Amino acid sequence: MRDARAQPHQPYSRRQPRPTAQHDRWGTTFGAAADVTSSVVDQEAVLVKLGSGRSYTLNAVGTIVWELLDGQRPLGAVLTALGERFDAPERQLRGDLIELVAQLRAEGLIEERR
Repeated sequence: MRDARAQPHQPYSRRQPRPTAQHDRWGTTFGAAADVTSSVVDQEAVLVKLGSGRSYTLNAVGTIVWELLDGQRPLGAVLTALGERFDAPERQLRGDLIELVAQLRAEGLIEERR
């Protein structure tokens, strides 16, 4: 995973309330969009957006993230699972995860679940 810049974690004080899951991106759950189908071939996910017919390929790490974005697991749990699987600094994992989720959302491949 590549290096990413992130804000250092600041502990919450009594004057600064901890955000609720509703406002906390790490409590957000994502899953495949309704018009997206996928399959994994040789550790790479192939995603097809049925409406447009466009296809996308994810590398092995992206495929792991894709499988973790199951519509049940909040983003914080995805980050934890990546940390257990990869020997990389949490800051780097966090930045790379946010970047990939943003790209998948921009392409309409995932959607937020409630």
